[in-house]
Amino acid sequence: EMVITLRLTQPDDLPQNVPKNDCTKWFDCDKINCELTVRTRRSGDYMAVSQSGGHKKLTRCMIDDKIPGELRGKLPLVVDGNEVLWIVGGRINERYKITSETGRVLEITYQGGNVQ
Repeated sequence: EMVITLRLTQPDDLPQNVPKNDCTKWFDCDKINCELTVRTRRSGDYMAVSQSGGHKKLTRCMIDDKIPGELRGKLPLVVDGNEVLWIVGGRINERYKITSETGRVLEITYQGGNVQ
């Protein structure tokens, strides 16, 4: 069973060195435009791959990350419209990463076994 937990916090509450963790990620909450959804991939999904806003189609990101073809349609995604914030178990969107300007932090934790 898949469980995704959201927790709103402040930058000061984060660990000094954010640990590398495939099942918990931290996002700049104030950059989220509409409603977060958890779903599998759809046509038109994309991800920002640079702080300057450059983005790629999700399929290209999955190929670059060497995610096997048979898993690509099964992996859970945290999305804001068609913009993917997190390929659960993998990379996160560069645009939503925590910066020195971040006011509110959204912590998202995935539980439910192996995603890959």
